[in-house]
Amino acid sequence: MKKHWHYFFFLFLAFITLSSCEKEEPDLEDAPRTNIIFNDNIDLGAADFRLNTPVTLKITLQGEQPTSLKVVSRYLVGSTVRLVDVATLPVSNGTATLNVPASALRNTADGPVVGAGTNPNSSRSANTYTLLVQATLADGRVEQRTFTAVVVR
Repeated sequence: MKKHWHYFFFLFLAFITLSSCEKEEPDLEDAPRTNIIFNDNIDLGAADFRLNTPVTLKITLQGEQPTSLKVVSRYLVGSTVRLVDVATLPVSNGTATLNVPASALRNTADGPVVGAGTNPNSSRSANTYTLLVQATLADGRVEQRTFTAVVVR
């Protein structure tokens, strides 16, 4: 054993040296590959729209350009979540424009869009529609941002 102690010493020294090496962390991509911006305002996430006027929303895409842009409306009927495809929009020079009547945000089978206000009384929560803006990128990944549209009278 006396002859072999230096082998164990060098093996131990190599182990300590290698274990102190900096380990590579996996590259976790948290940032979106494309930014979805509404009406040229990165902070804009909600707006009111009049009942008898179109819902118009400029959607700007910065970064990787999508192959398609889809808008889906999510709303409640009682306590049930409903979805309706509003539009699939063409993207030109990083911009798309949503321009649909307020009635397009809701399935006709769920009743008409009334608009928040009085006569008849209707609350803002009953007339709130969450628009899911989904940008499909060339590699199949989907970037999504929500926009809250409230229909008022």
